[in-house]
Amino acid sequence: ASVYSTSQYGGTGYLNTDWAYHYFRGSMPAGRINIGLPYYTRGFKNVQGGTDGLWGKAATTDCPAGAGLTKCGDGAVGIDNLWHDKDTNGKESPAGSNPMWHAKNLEKGI
Repeated sequence: ASVYSTSQYGGTGYLNTDWAYHYFRGSMPAGRINIGLPYYTRGFKNVQGGTDGLWGKAATTDCPAGAGLTKCGDGAVGIDNLWHDKDTNGKESPAGSNPMWHAKNLEKGI
């Protein structure tokens, strides 16, 4: 799937990893370019729509106390929220924060 040509990116094909590699490749040896890998991810439940796992939406829920000013999605909890923060009341904040290895294990049903 062509991620960067979707309407959410406005068809902008730059300011992504592929573009950055080619940009810097013009000024330095390829062996000097270091691309980072994602270390964590976020997960949501009750996601509807989207294409190939992108741009789906989860209904917003009541944001837990201390969650910030933006609307909250229906964040994953429990085993799907391994690295969670606590709200101002000391309860798990449903954000679906997981190390990448854990997310891959969940994907495989491990």
